[in-house]
Amino acid sequence: MSNTVLSSVSGGTQSSASGDAPVAANGSSTSDTANMFLTLLVAQIRNQDPLDPKDSSEYVNQLNQLSQTQMLESLVSQNRSSASMLEGLQVLAMGAQVGSTVTVSTNQVELGSDAVQGSFTLSSAANDASVVLTGADGVSHTVNLGSKAAGTVNFTIDPAAL
Repeated sequence: MSNTVLSSVSGGTQSSASGDAPVAANGSSTSDTANMFLTLLVAQIRNQDPLDPKDSSEYVNQLNQLSQTQMLESLVSQNRSSASMLEGLQVLAMGAQVGSTVTVSTNQVELGSDAVQGSFTLSSAANDASVVLTGADGVSHTVNLGSKAAGTVNFTIDPAAL
């Protein structure tokens, strides 16, 4: 019995993070498919014309193709598992941010009733720094910050004062 931690179904295959074998859309596992292939290959070798046998390199090529297909299926399964785990980690990380102050880079801000804090970086000192807000209606509002030294300049936009 296997304890599956994460599992997903996508594109006709089922994969899981616990290491179970991938399952095809028809319900057969990769190992079942490999066993069926080997059974058919042995039957083909047994039932070939003894006067005109097949070239052995053809059988080796078929086995090589099976091996490559199994490796590709394994990589796809691992990729899906990794993507599922990454998505889960991102959700957990975002959940940890609830109630925290975060900083984002943007050229737009939506004002509500609460004040919005922001900052920008000046490469050199400014005698008359300001932030200009232009609404969707095209009306501009200027928040004068006064004289500021080079570096990070913090400011607060109070929607009630606009």
